[in-house]
Amino acid sequence: MMPVFPAPIFQWSAQEVIDQILSAGQNPNPLYYRGFSRVGCYPCIMCRKQEVKLISQEEFGRSRLIDAEQRMKEETPKGSSFFSPGYIPNRFCKNKTYPTVEEVFEYVNRKDAGMDDMFEPEGGYSCMSLYHGLCE
Repeated sequence: MMPVFPAPIFQWSAQEVIDQILSAGQNPNPLYYRGFSRVGCYPCIMCRKQEVKLISQEEFGRSRLIDAEQRMKEETPKGSSFFSPGYIPNRFCKNKTYPTVEEVFEYVNRKDAGMDDMFEPEGGYSCMSLYHGLCE
């Protein structure tokens, strides 16, 4: 049985989406021009390390992630981090397992940082929001 898609856009490539936006006389989200590939939720923690680096260099995205992580630490029983173990090498994590937002920001801005996402989970990162798939 063929899958039923609620909207044809879900079957389009990224280029087809951009082409449609341009053909309608509109401009794509400005974040695309700045190098981001995922703009549905900004700042998105499931993006590539190069995009995390861009977020880290911008006050709005940087402070938004740091503040959100702090709220999670205060409001959840065990505290929490947005980034999974292995997102950056453990030696750059103070607790040797889960990197904090600031540790990730520090790592991605190192001259010797591995930015090829060699620590990317098998199958890649994926959107975990309630509206999963809208930014994919």
